[in-house]
Amino acid sequence: MADVSASAAKDHVLKGAGDVDRMSKDAVNLAREMAHLYLEKLGAAAADAAKQAGRKTIMPPDLHAGQRTMMGGAASTPASSPASGESPSVM
Repeated sequence: MADVSASAAKDHVLKGAGDVDRMSKDAVNLAREMAHLYLEKLGAAAADAAKQAGRKTIMPPDLHAGQRTMMGGAASTPASSPASGESPSVM
């Protein structure tokens, strides 16, 4: 299984951190662990959505449904991933 890298975890956390621009090593490691747990739960919820649709393949709408399930119905749609399930355009 692929690993969430320390640099990716740090970059994503700091992206929303405003004026804060540093993280301790322990905080980065915790962010990695939390990302793993979130992605595992998202995968399980998305797999349930795919199964309900009669598929064995997780598609973008399944990830959106999984996120809605995990967030109690309130899910955001990233700009790079259209809600329609279509692939984002490549520039």
